Amino acid sequence: MATEQIVRAVPPPRVRRPQAERSAETRRKVLAAAVKSLHELGYSATTTLSIAKIAGISLGALQHQFPSKAALMAGVVAELSRQRAASFRAALEGIADPRERLAVTVLTAVPPLVLVLEDGELGAFDLLNHGGLDG
Repeated sequence: MATEQIVRAVPPPRVRRPQAERSAETRRKVLAAAVKSLHELGYSATTTLSIAKIAGISLGALQHQFPSKAALMAGVVAELSRQRAASFRAALEGIADPRERLAVTVLTAVPPLVLVLEDGELGAFDLLNHGGLDG
């Protein structure tokens, strides 16, 4: 009597990423969600619960990374500062001439829109499209 063997398709074992990698990803999600919430809602309306919802994580996972709103805001400032410093390093890489470095630093530091006071009204002036304040 022939015995039929049934071969079952067994999925390969799931490889779990290291805890440090998962934690770093959660932290990135939280910080990005916090920046988005601050931009859209402002500081007062931004809550840790709203940030957790935007990030798609539980409030507990957020609080594991940042135990308070103050700690989260400090994390946002630290991350934005890190990104800003990286943009300066990248912009200045390979530039030896001091004048050119200064020009690149100014263009990197000053956003293209500068607030100006005109006839007592606060408005925006686009430096890039008007060639400067005298433009």
